[in-house]
Amino acid sequence: MTNDPMRNFVFLLVVLFALAFTGCRDDSVEVLGGHPVLTDSVVSFSADLLPLVEAYCTISGCHDGSNSLAPSLNGYETIRPIADSVISQVETRRMPIGVSLSEQEISVFTNWLSQGALNN
Repeated sequence: MTNDPMRNFVFLLVVLFALAFTGCRDDSVEVLGGHPVLTDSVVSFSADLLPLVEAYCTISGCHDGSNSLAPSLNGYETIRPIADSVISQVETRRMPIGVSLSEQEISVFTNWLSQGALNN
């Protein structure tokens, strides 16, 4: 094996480019249910999810506890036991009725569930 400085330099450049390009993928975004989920941002139940539920779900006559046909979504204790169902309804856009949530809003629901549906 020769000790050609130019050959060594080219080899080093090839290795560096290969390492640089293999490290250029964004692992912080995962696709869950067809929707992008920011996996590195922690979703807070009280700061992120609950305000969406209150704005879109617990309106009068829906999931506010006054409708015997619709489960109450008034807080963590009522949402957590049926979280899988709630997320499924949101992901498939069956809920909330009459409202089209943004991809970012949907990702709050899916990310909260994928992070363990914590009461934080």
